[in-house]
Amino acid sequence: MCPTLGDGTSHGPDPTSGHGLADETESARTAVAAGVDVLGHLFVDRPAPEFAYELAARGTVVVPTLSVLGELFGRPQGSSLAADPRVAPYLTDGARRLLTMEPFPLPETARHDFDVAVRTLAELRDAGVTILAGSDASNPGTAHGATLHAELRRLVGAGFTPREALVAATSAPAGRFGLTDRGAIAPGLRADLVLVDGDPTADIGRTLDILGVWRGGRRISRERRDETESAEA
Repeated sequence: MCPTLGDGTSHGPDPTSGHGLADETESARTAVAAGVDVLGHLFVDRPAPEFAYELAARGTVVVPTLSVLGELFGRPQGSSLAADPRVAPYLTDGARRLLTMEPFPLPETARHDFDVAVRTLAELRDAGVTILAGSDASNPGTAHGATLHAELRRLVGAGFTPREALVAATSAPAGRFGLTDRGAIAPGLRADLVLVDGDPTADIGRTLDILGVWRGGRRISRERRDETESAEA
């Protein structure tokens, strides 16, 4: 069983987030100096190990969104995710279109090396920066829900252990945003759970081998879109 974050209801502290501000190191520095304590997107222009330690000292957290960066910088996974038999039957037409959509063309000044982003993320991890898993879905090559699984694989590819990647998607965001009723499996917490076949702490790809989903203790039926479409036809 893996805990999920449930309905996303906000409780507790209200972090100041910077979404889209962190694409370059200096922009991220400016945002942090202004009081931003959650950086949405990884700064990708160059490694900055000294900045990693500054972020750790400040308690700033980072949502790297490697999935989107991979789509933009020549390491796409959206189409392969859309074709995965564990994913494809459950996709809406809109989600499938997004996953297989070509990325927006970038001007030369906005193109970066995905490997730099991976090295930067490793520096943040080594410095002790809290990393939260997020997909920035609705961009080309992404889809809500499905892409988070790809993001977990990206984190492991960047040097995280599978357990660390799972923490980044469950207990770490719950703790950062004051969601004290979820993020772990324990008596008294919300029973927001995903049951998978296999051990995702050993193989992060197992998060897609879903056997069941519970929300607030109630099992949710996963609707196969392919069966719905066949019935309507």
